[in-house]
Amino acid sequence: MGLKNEGSMVFWLSHEHKDWPTNSSGYNFGTIEQKEISAEAKKHPDKTIEIKLIGPFDKTFVFQNPIPPCDQRGLQVAMTWKENKVELYLNGKPVDSEPVEEPEK
Repeated sequence: MGLKNEGSMVFWLSHEHKDWPTNSSGYNFGTIEQKEISAEAKKHPDKTIEIKLIGPFDKTFVFQNPIPPCDQRGLQVAMTWKENKVELYLNGKPVDSEPVEEPEK
């Protein structure tokens, strides 16, 4: 089946500015890579986090959600993909999902 059709990615986002989740600054956390899958994370001044997931189902998925309360570790981001659906979790709670259209034959 391969990682492109079923898999997961989990990582933490933190910054030297301890108030980064709640301040009005924007931050680019860069790219995290896992074999043929990558994720990009950006915090926007409106206190939302944008996660771009590239690779599952040979597509790109972009999620933008409010940042939930964070502790000293930062923000835990988890994504899973299988059965034609990508799900986003922030600090262990499901916050967004996107179905994947089957390609027409």
